[in-house]
Amino acid sequence: MMSGRRARPAEIDASRLGDLLRRTVRPTDTGEPWLRPADIAERVSERRGRPCPVEEVAAALRPGNVPATDIVRAALELRAELKREESGSAAVRRAQADDEEFIARALRTDAPAQRRRRRASALANTTKKKTAWAVGIMVAAGLTLLATGVIPAVLRQFINGAAIEDAIRGGPAITVTEGIYTDGPVPAYTVIPPHQPISASLLRAIARPAGVGDPALARFLLGKGVAGYSLQIRIIAQGNRNESVRIIGIEPVDLHRSPPLHGVLFATPSQGIDANAVMGFDLDQVDPPAQSLNEVGTPQKTLYFLNHTISLAAGEQVVTIVEAYTRDYDVTFNLGISYIVGQSSPRTMIIDNGGRPFHV
Repeated sequence: MMSGRRARPAEIDASRLGDLLRRTVRPTDTGEPWLRPADIAERVSERRGRPCPVEEVAAALRPGNVPATDIVRAALELRAELKREESGSAAVRRAQADDEEFIARALRTDAPAQRRRRRASALANTTKKKTAWAVGIMVAAGLTLLATGVIPAVLRQFINGAAIEDAIRGGPAITVTEGIYTDGPVPAYTVIPPHQPISASLLRAIARPAGVGDPALARFLLGKGVAGYSLQIRIIAQGNRNESVRIIGIEPVDLHRSPPLHGVLFATPSQGIDANAVMGFDLDQVDPPAQSLNEVGTPQKTLYFLNHTISLAAGEQVVTIVEAYTRDYDVTFNLGISYIVGQSSPRTMIIDNGGRPFHV
């Protein structure tokens, strides 16, 4: 039997994308020139392979509109290119200004005209050499930054297509469906509390041959009973992001322990070894971590998430079965799932058993 709900953690506000575009195209506090919408439209047209109207760029710049990702990417690229060009031309202009000042001072001397011409010629040659030297230094530095990956790394910080598309998409980064897992028609051990009477018709159904497979019995045990000794939970997680999504931890939360239940124990033990679960929680511990289980389901001393993570690509589903067990208490709990999207900080979502806590 499966029951589930969708978790809704907070996500990035897509309106920030419009603010990024407007700050890139029309900076107001740096003194940089504005970008022309026509230049942005031309760059987008080259990427799309079809014309991009200037009106579309102008509409994307209006407050309240969410721009297309290729328009934002084109604006960021043009701004980066403009900054590189301005940096190079400024260095050349400074070198030329210094040399022109030297030439002017030389021409103002009282030396003979021939000497002034020779000095001016020499200074002009020096100007050319200094200009060529400055340009050469800048080109070499640019090639070095490209070769070492510094410029691509910086550009990737500003032009992260996956992050931009995820911001526009919105919604939860992970969708989780959870429910009680059994390897047969009914749980292996179920406790029927005293306040849950067993009807005469259900007793007759149990007494019949193969009565354990009666659907009415399964509905009664799963709806009214409490799992005895242990409980297996199937978690189906789906990634909803272009950036990598990794589950880095699962742990019981909202734990509530009571004395063991009294009542009728209904036992239908499996005839084989149940080795479906990959991690387990000893609910008798104060703060139970996720422990690794071996091939026959025995808890190990190693913590599961020290050596494992669960990675989710966009649209990918991963099924994980966990087991919670106790011998000393009657326990209710929920599960907290910790995950990371891309390089962001860890987040946690809480899952339960269809609106109520898990119970064992």
